[in-house]
Amino acid sequence: AEDTASAQAADLLGGESYLETVVVDDDTVDVVFSQPFTPFLTNASTAFLGMYSPKALAESPERLATGGPGVTVGSGPWVLTEQVAGDHLSYERNPDYAWAPADLDADASTSTKLQVSLVPDAKIRAESFRAGQVDLASELTPSTASELTADGFDVSAVPSPGVPYSLYLNIQHGALDDVRVRQALGLGVDIDAAVESVFSGQFKRAESVLSPSTPGVYASELDGSAVFDAERAGKLLDAAGWDTIGADGIRTRGGERLTLTWASWTPFPEDRLSLAAYLIDGWRGIGVEVDHQVLEPGAYNEAYGAGAFDLTDWGFAATDGDVLRNHLHSEGFQNASHVSDPALDAALEAAAAEQDPAVRAQQYRDLQVENAEQVWILPLYSPGVLTAHAKNVDGLFFDGFGWPVLAGPAAAGA
Repeated sequence: AEDTASAQAADLLGGESYLETVVVDDDTVDVVFSQPFTPFLTNASTAFLGMYSPKALAESPERLATGGPGVTVGSGPWVLTEQVAGDHLSYERNPDYAWAPADLDADASTSTKLQVSLVPDAKIRAESFRAGQVDLASELTPSTASELTADGFDVSAVPSPGVPYSLYLNIQHGALDDVRVRQALGLGVDIDAAVESVFSGQFKRAESVLSPSTPGVYASELDGSAVFDAERAGKLLDAAGWDTIGADGIRTRGGERLTLTWASWTPFPEDRLSLAAYLIDGWRGIGVEVDHQVLEPGAYNEAYGAGAFDLTDWGFAATDGDVLRNHLHSEGFQNASHVSDPALDAALEAAAAEQDPAVRAQQYRDLQVENAEQVWILPLYSPGVLTAHAKNVDGLFFDGFGWPVLAGPAAAGA
């Protein structure tokens, strides 16, 4: 794992607990850890730790990032036959594919060709689907999905597991070192109304730092716990010393304005811009000023690396509760909240090593409740993958992340 340049890949392998992989025979390897790492089998089932062609790795290492026929070689039911950058990918059925899961109908009667068009604009994807130019359109926006549903088209909404779209509150930067200020941010704006308004009812308010679709670990006891209470938020800010309100409505303490910086990565979708505007307006109502800066990648990375922000945002799809270790462990590669708590570290490490599913589930529920109290991460909404599909698309199903699986008797175009 020390030679793995990708922080995410190293983490999925178990980080420092991963020791080596020993080849036993043509079909068997032993993966060796210095201590138990329960998430490994789940992680190994995802595309992020998917197998890759040794021949392609050896012969085309400089082309791995761009990929292409003969380079992007995996072990699935499709073979990449053509890649036109920015336009489309073409696949043909892999005639040698004989290891499909038992419940996957991937026989010779299924489609033999698949074309994936690369269309960045969700509205154009939806219109192409509406016009019958494609059989399936995925990653639609909530508004386009609602319009297609209203017009009688089939749209599947599959919630994403892992960390919902959230705000990460940097507890080592300015006013957010006080838990009362962090709690006030969660209480002081009507997040339910904002999510309902912005996402046309397609996405739900998130009340926990893990989405309900995260297998086996969701803390259902948090349902209904995230409330809008501007009066209570004001009292918390008063108690934290931000009890003087200036002529412009912004609170001060010792002459310092309660101003927070929110750094986001470009591109920042329109619907999230609308959500951000709603939140910022609500926070102003309790005397908190938020300066939202949508930064180009270089500027964002600089601010992120220096911890020069109060808030930042993202969601992170994952099928194991261990994703919290990435985000809340003192050495987590996505610990944007800058949490550093030995007891929390120990709890996260214990959950990663626990092999009893019931015990492990309770450990993650406890961690979710602790985050709800401490508000290191403020969950906003649970995103999902919205996919429209034509009537002639049979056997379509979705993986644990909500992505359509095009391996059964699907249509030839996508």
